[in-house]
Amino acid sequence: MLGWLFRWRRRRRTLDRAGAFHNVLGVGAVFRGGLTGSENSIVYGTVEGDGEIQGSLVLAPGSRWKGVVTATHVLVAGRVDGDVVAHEKLELTPSAHVVGNLTSRRIAIAEGAVCEGMVHALQDAATTHFSERRNATG
Repeated sequence: MLGWLFRWRRRRRTLDRAGAFHNVLGVGAVFRGGLTGSENSIVYGTVEGDGEIQGSLVLAPGSRWKGVVTATHVLVAGRVDGDVVAHEKLELTPSAHVVGNLTSRRIAIAEGAVCEGMVHALQDAATTHFSERRNATG
């Protein structure tokens, strides 16, 4: 379960700055209601409700979020049914599927990622589209 994160983390500067993840929602777990926090969080399960995280948020492959997601840095590898707002950087991996709008200063969308909504780059921000050239093992 954590192997994916460690392999991904080695290759992504977004997560290099994240430090430790203090909050983890495991596979099969469901959280209903508003989720707030001031520490880095990773979701493997399902969240049903809006979230405001002051730190990095990772939505791992197979995870689901139904509601508005807001965090400093957001990496989506799962599915989100709702808007995603990142105050600094937002990244969609090839397995990401978002039904909602994306908003951030910096946005990176991998080839294969799906976004069914609008992309809003704040201020002088740019959107980066990229093809993943590395395999999952690094």
